Amino acid sequence: MDIEKLKKEEKQLSNKLYKIRDQIKQSERKALRPELEKQFVGKFFKCRNSYGSGDKGWWLYSYVISLPKNFNILNPTFYVYSFQTTTFPDVEIRIYDITFSHSLEQEITSKEFMTAYQNMLKKIEFKER
Repeated sequence: MDIEKLKKEEKQLSNKLYKIRDQIKQSERKALRPELEKQFVGKFFKCRNSYGSGDKGWWLYSYVISLPKNFNILNPTFYVYSFQTTTFPDVEIRIYDITFSHSLEQEITSKEFMTAYQNMLKKIEFKER
C-alpha cells in the first residue's frame, strides 16, 4: 500500500472514531441529565465569592433555570439567574448566565433567596437628596 492510501484510510478511521466517541458522550449525557436536573434545576443556591481577593467575600446567589443541551459530563454547567453585592460595593445581576456546578455550593430556600434579592434591591434604589 502506498502512503496516500494509508493516509486516506487513517482519516476515514479517525472520522469513524470521532463519531463513535460523540455517540458515547451523547448517551452519557442522556443518562446523566435526569439526575442533574432533579438535583439542580428549579432550585436556589448560594456560594462564597471574593474575586480572589482573599477577604471573607460575599454571597453569590443563583436560581438554576436549566441544563444546557450539550453540557460537559465531568464539570456540568447550568443556565442561572444570579446576583451578588460585592464588598467594593458593586451590584451584579445576571439574567441568563452560565455557571459551573461548583458555584452551586449551598442549597437555600426560595425565602432566603428572595430576602437577599430584596436587600440587594434596597441597595440600588435611587433616593433623591
